[in-house]
Amino acid sequence: MIHVFYDHKSVIGWSVADLKGISPTICMHKIHLQDDAKPVRQVQRRLNPHMKEVVQKEVVKLQDVGIIYLFLIVNGSVQFKSSL
Repeated sequence: MIHVFYDHKSVIGWSVADLKGISPTICMHKIHLQDDAKPVRQVQRRLNPHMKEVVQKEVVKLQDVGIIYLFLIVNGSVQFKSSL
């Protein structure tokens, strides 16, 4: 099976941009809010130490490949951050 992947790795979609013929708008979603909606900071939930470490590693891995990214909302404007 691994040999099949290596032989055909050029046809595998490694990112959304690699998926030829599929619009990125199909693969992404937007959260539509009401015009008067205001962001609310919710109470942070706690994880046990082992799960916290696992989640942190997964988040860093997803950030490194560009699947997720950080952003801040300051005075109603979005500011994108490149790292923690």
